[in-house]
Amino acid sequence: MNFNLNEALDMLSRTPHTLESLLSGLSKDWLHSREGEGTWNPIEVIEHLIEAEKFNWIPRLNVILADGENTPFPAFDRYSHLNQSEKDR
Repeated sequence: MNFNLNEALDMLSRTPHTLESLLSGLSKDWLHSREGEGTWNPIEVIEHLIEAEKFNWIPRLNVILADGENTPFPAFDRYSHLNQSEKDR
């Protein structure tokens, strides 16, 4: 599949509405339930998307814009939202 910026932007612009449609009206119990060991509940998935946007996607874009495509990206802890969630519980 070839990357198409306009298609990507269209998909990203629909993401908040899609997530709201899928998750609104669900009980707190359902939102905080996991399917099993090593899985994330819906709240944790949303937290992951937020953390990834702030600390992964945007910084990587800035690296590409500033230094080009050959500069290594900074590390990203894809589980950082889980550590934050544990503190908030």
